Amino acid sequence: MKSARSYALDVLLSVERDGRYPGPLLQRVARDKKVHFGLVQRLVKGTLQQQAAIDALLQPLCGAVFRKIPAQLKIILRLAAYQFVYLKEVPRKLVIVESLQLAKASRQFCSGLDMKSVLNALAEGGASLAPSAQPGDFAAQVRALGHPLWLAKKVADLLGESEALAFCAANNKPWPVVVRANSMRIKSKALLQSLRAGGVAVSPGSLLPECLVIRKLPARMRLTDLPEFKQGLMQVQDESAALVMHLLDPKPGELVIDMCAAPGGKATHAGSLMQDRGEVLALDIHASRVKLITQNCRRQGLHCVRAIIGDARSFCPPRPADRVVLDAPCSGFGTLGRKVDIRLQRSADSIKELTILQSELLEAAAGLVKPGGYLAYSTCTVLREENEDRVLEFLQAHPEFKLVAGNDRGLSALVTSEGMYRTWPHRHSVGGAFLAILRRSEG
Repeated sequence: MKSARSYALDVLLSVERDGRYPGPLLQRVARDKKVHFGLVQRLVKGTLQQQAAIDALLQPLCGAVFRKIPAQLKIILRLAAYQFVYLKEVPRKLVIVESLQLAKASRQFCSGLDMKSVLNALAEGGASLAPSAQPGDFAAQVRALGHPLWLAKKVADLLGESEALAFCAANNKPWPVVVRANSMRIKSKALLQSLRAGGVAVSPGSLLPECLVIRKLPARMRLTDLPEFKQGLMQVQDESAALVMHLLDPKPGELVIDMCAAPGGKATHAGSLMQDRGEVLALDIHASRVKLITQNCRRQGLHCVRAIIGDARSFCPPRPADRVVLDAPCSGFGTLGRKVDIRLQRSADSIKELTILQSELLEAAAGLVKPGGYLAYSTCTVLREENEDRVLEFLQAHPEFKLVAGNDRGLSALVTSEGMYRTWPHRHSVGGAFLAILRRSEG
């Protein structure tokens, strides 16, 4: 039987060597009911979160040989360092023994590296080795929180250094799973009662009445094992994502186009709000992801949603749509608490390519909206150049569209001075996201 640390090593190696996403890899691990999945998840996410700080710690312990260490051995050391430095009451002897076993099984060798000595030094130092910084040293504090300095500086430009550090700290805290009640089948209050009756620790969401926060599942239970999930009574969706359809408010009988729809959270939300009357066209360029949309619709009993493989930039609908949703491909920096690998994979230089794609998609979206119809532009990032800048540039080129200035519906704390919507992890306890709703003139 594979141990939790062995599984964590496999996942982290696939992330580093093959550029794989940890989420799907962890889902596969979850199928093994004998493994301590919570520990695997914590080891993977924690090691990725603190990788920069961990490497800075390992370099002096390993010496000049650090750069030459094979990836598998380096990840074994990172895993051990994370456990010794960041986890309380870790069984030190077990970690050392299992780390050496993993290193031996890897059949990797690095001349000049004494694995046992490095592991012992980590075990003896423990939490005292955690990076720290003096108050006022912004760069050092950011590094200690395991975030790219360039990203923290961009957040500081928007909010100030104090809030930028709070943003980074919020991304390192455990993020709970959030579900949205399928209003076609059940009210959120009834879903809350049903989950609690089944032993789930759950509470109402902080922003939207249709969302619930899963704090803890019964022992040896996965979310997908819950009868409420199997019966299609709920959909996994962060409140920041559910905000889009909540505010766009599609009506029964309308045509709604979701331009980048997978895995289908927004499309199914639209279908349930429309009481399964009308049509939701859910596009995605990847066939495998379109399959996920279809599966989610089937599970939730929605028939008005049609999943389509296609590029949104060249899509020709049967008629202009009442409402179009563009949840644009983005850097994802609002989801760092869940997608911890993003902080290692994204660079400042990669943002320019994304903004070009976002502008192209907005141009395509404009042509799909009927006179008097609505266009929602959303992202799950916090960078202004992917958010406000894209919308303002679009509005300047398209005078037939006007911003629907923040109709707060009880959400005034999310409305920006420019009449758009933003959520922040450290302010609102949800993912970081952006939303602007535009309306096309009747003429």
